[in-house]
Amino acid sequence: MDGNVYTLELLEALRTEGELSARVRVPFHFVPDMTADDLRTALEMRERWSDEWLSSGFVKFFMDGVIDSRTAFMKHDYPGQPGYRAHGRFAADTFADLATRIDAMGLQIAVHAIGDAAVARVLDGYQAARAANGRSGLRHRIEHLELVDDADFARIAELDVVASIQPPHAPGCGGLPLEPTLTNIGRERWQDAFAWQKIASPGAAIALASDWPVSDISVLKGIHAAVTREAWAPDVPDHRFTLADAVRGYTIGGAYAERSEGYKGSLEIGKVADLVVLDADILRIEDHDRIKDMKVMTTICSGRIVFQHDA
Repeated sequence: MDGNVYTLELLEALRTEGELSARVRVPFHFVPDMTADDLRTALEMRERWSDEWLSSGFVKFFMDGVIDSRTAFMKHDYPGQPGYRAHGRFAADTFADLATRIDAMGLQIAVHAIGDAAVARVLDGYQAARAANGRSGLRHRIEHLELVDDADFARIAELDVVASIQPPHAPGCGGLPLEPTLTNIGRERWQDAFAWQKIASPGAAIALASDWPVSDISVLKGIHAAVTREAWAPDVPDHRFTLADAVRGYTIGGAYAERSEGYKGSLEIGKVADLVVLDADILRIEDHDRIKDMKVMTTICSGRIVFQHDA
């Protein structure tokens, strides 16, 4: 997700040598000191790499930081720091202009936005792009959405934005501590934090992911976090995903986000043979706590075995 031409050239070399064992999609990472002219590189990346193994075709931004370091851009002051809310890495008008340009180029956009002010700024940019260009169908997305203002939950679905969520990031999941995250959010905002069901219920498309190397790359541990997460207090809603929705989010949800659900993301005749064989039927496990300890026995990519568990 922190991509450039060099990244894809390395992957291309691996493919030439027969060493590429997974399909990879790499964005052009746009940083604040760039200008709109730099987007020509994103077009070059799409032109050079656009097949089912190596592709680009989207632009990645970071709108803010993270909650734990108090660099997530918030609409309210951080507890104990009057007047401090962090800041957005791109001004509102700058991002709206860039989003409109990128959308007009036919490129997707993915933005890291964790604080509620960052999420709102990204949604405003996507709304500006739609006003200028109409419905593009490009499925722009927001990564993380860890705190969302109550007024913005419905806008995610209304703007056809894909919510890219990382279940292992929620405090208390995957061995993560509750602090300092919960203190930094503020007790009065807990209901809007990591509010997966409030994001999903208006109809937003959901893609689940790992955010490796920040969190464990294991999809099984991600599914475990998605279905076993506990509410932090009795008055905080249960935002867990059902097991079926978690599996869907980690499979067809990801394919939908990159507009590749026509050839991958589910086991269907005519789609590529990308699949894993587990040591048990994940959809029939009654004790969800067992999911994190399940084993991948075989991984197949394009019909070729690329991993087998040593018995």
